[in-house]
Amino acid sequence: MKRRLMVGMVALLVAGSSYAQTWIFGPTLPFGYSRFDGEYYPPTGRVYFLGGRMPGGTTEGRIWSYDPIAGTFTDEQVDMEFPGSEYNVGRLNNPSGPDSLALYVVSGRRGDGTYINALQVYYPISGLAMALTSDPWPGRIGSKVSLPGHGIAVSGNKLYVFGGINTSSPPPYNTDSTFVYDPARPAGSRWTAIPTALLFLARGDITPAVVDSKIYAIGGATFDGALLHPTNRVERFDPANPGAGWVRVADLPDTLMDSQAFGFDTGSPYGLGNHLIVAGNNGSLSCYDYNVAANTWTTFPPLNRGRRGHAGCFIPGTRNGNGVPGMWVFGGSGITPDSTSEDYQLMYNAMEEQGNGAPRACLGRGSTVPNPFVSFATVPGREEERFELYNASGRKVGTYRGDLIGHDLGPGVYFVRAKGGTGITARVVKVR
Repeated sequence: MKRRLMVGMVALLVAGSSYAQTWIFGPTLPFGYSRFDGEYYPPTGRVYFLGGRMPGGTTEGRIWSYDPIAGTFTDEQVDMEFPGSEYNVGRLNNPSGPDSLALYVVSGRRGDGTYINALQVYYPISGLAMALTSDPWPGRIGSKVSLPGHGIAVSGNKLYVFGGINTSSPPPYNTDSTFVYDPARPAGSRWTAIPTALLFLARGDITPAVVDSKIYAIGGATFDGALLHPTNRVERFDPANPGAGWVRVADLPDTLMDSQAFGFDTGSPYGLGNHLIVAGNNGSLSCYDYNVAANTWTTFPPLNRGRRGHAGCFIPGTRNGNGVPGMWVFGGSGITPDSTSEDYQLMYNAMEEQGNGAPRACLGRGSTVPNPFVSFATVPGREEERFELYNASGRKVGTYRGDLIGHDLGPGVYFVRAKGGTGITARVVKVR
């Protein structure tokens, strides 16, 4: 795949709300899914797509993966137990599964228009896809199954599910509920409703994002028995303070449903720290940038194709080429179904700065030992210092002494930064 952009032109000028590049077309998808999602899986370095809607309205459960370095797709020869569309993928450490890191799908829409009453999981390393019969999806609107669609997000290794719709009679058709799934709890008791976390506006098809562990419910749609009505409503929930419930923040500049968003924590090594980006708007090209600190929205460079119901994920890394690291969108539908992909290239900041602004040397990949590691890693000669770890999505996961880095984390790819520094200094991998 050829790139049309030199890496040196990638820098983002966030403070002035201007951007130095555009979205770039990536490879064509070999499958025709829309109303689906994909998620990056650090142990394999691939993005996995867990089925979706086909042209004509049928639904398939075949799992595909994408290798961003090679730029190739692979049919994994595995199907989801219940094929569905209109879902989001969540990635959780799972202490009881065959792989310690798993991909989750909540509910979904069958090809006949009915909704799936299941929580499904895919283990990419073992190649297993199954419904978790011990903990089916409990969300209901009256006696009907609630379809959360994209309205799920992961924070603190818990899966939060908010809002939902069911378009079958009788009313009501919308819900304001929030549930949390905790994989560390005993089987059969992993779902909990959060009674204090009721959305201000009951709705479904919400676009989620997470910044500094706080969850954002962006846009969505209500159903009145005949039509869907998109909204520009945006709300925020802090899992550390569930009693505060959802809090309204600045509305979007336009209505939005069934889209993708990308959250960047404060101090993100990829730029855009304390911002979230919405990519695609009701089949249009529109993208938006939300400044968390200022509580304001501005426009972001538009997509090349109008999309709705597209997949999206952030692909981390230090490659700085071929869309790695970067924000990615895949497929979806605008006026017609689309099989293209696009990425917005970001820069990985591999340098720290001294107080005078001059760069200083990085730790280097070989400086954290062992790497990969099983129990914990160390930085020889800097054992008494403090280091911050970020996961593959750019979210901070903890602060550690230099002689006990990552001891309590699950397997995956992490990035190390000296506490108080401004740049990531090393990449480490925990294997189990």
